[in-house]
Amino acid sequence: MAHRVSERAAADLDDIWYYVATESGSPELANRLVDSITDTFLLIARRPHLGRSRNDDFGVGSRSLSVGEYVIV
Repeated sequence: MAHRVSERAAADLDDIWYYVATESGSPELANRLVDSITDTFLLIARRPHLGRSRNDDFGVGSRSLSVGEYVIV
């Protein structure tokens, strides 16, 4: 199943990568984290009912799933 990454989400991924690479001193660690997050996008696309219901927070049909310290909505 296809998915679309919004411009805001893409910018967030860039910010996450930069923060992790800078704070850890490891671009490889940042790459692995961003890869984990984007792999989770694909998992969610295949299994859209995965994660926690967030109907009250973001509207009917919204869900969230954590990847480390980050949350995908």
